[in-house]
Amino acid sequence: MDLWGVIRIMLRRWYVALPILLATGYLAVTSSGTVSQTFNASTTMIMLGPSLDTFTDAKGVTQTVAVNPYLNVPSTATLVASTLALKESSASARQGVARAGLSPSYTIVVGKTPVMDVAVEATSSQLALDTVKYVSELLKTDLQAQQDGFNINAISRLNLQTVVPADTLPTTTASTKMRVRITILGFGGVLAVAGALAFEGLAEVRRNRGRRRAERRDEADAETPSLGSAGMTAGATHNPGN
Repeated sequence: MDLWGVIRIMLRRWYVALPILLATGYLAVTSSGTVSQTFNASTTMIMLGPSLDTFTDAKGVTQTVAVNPYLNVPSTATLVASTLALKESSASARQGVARAGLSPSYTIVVGKTPVMDVAVEATSSQLALDTVKYVSELLKTDLQAQQDGFNINAISRLNLQTVVPADTLPTTTASTKMRVRITILGFGGVLAVAGALAFEGLAEVRRNRGRRRAERRDEADAETPSLGSAGMTAGATHNPGN
């Protein structure tokens, strides 16, 4: 059966399909309202080299000058950023975040540059923001702790600078609600089609039975006169008066 055939059956059996569609539509609206909302927050940071440098002038005096860290992003910064992301994404790190009362559902992504994207999913916007700020501070603290182990002086250290503040990106995630609604409506559509086809099938069975009964009656009616005529003929043949 093609699509148009199914549509014609549903239109013919609208009294079956329509109540099912209305019921599932109502269920989709009401049930999706009970789905727990989740909130996303994110921040982006970049790892930069030192912003200060030292040199010795002609008089032998050491001078400290400001430098532009964006002009000399170290190639190793991406490797360091990836190392930090792996460490703070570990199970033990997530457990620590959870113990702090925050959401362990976060991701830290590092691409081909020393740019780090931190994204958090939580049950409230405030929890998402608090978590992304907490994870950001973990990354900064861990970066300095790793450099402490090499006794690197302050002006030669790598640092993390926030590019996109976390408090600008909390958004409500509606995809879960939409998935629930689509699932319920899809199930309702399948049920409506199945109901309409079932009723159509039952109606066809009844029609076939009716046709067979009518055919049997016609056959019986056709045989009855023949039997009557045969009886009358036999009676006439054996009539004693003749």
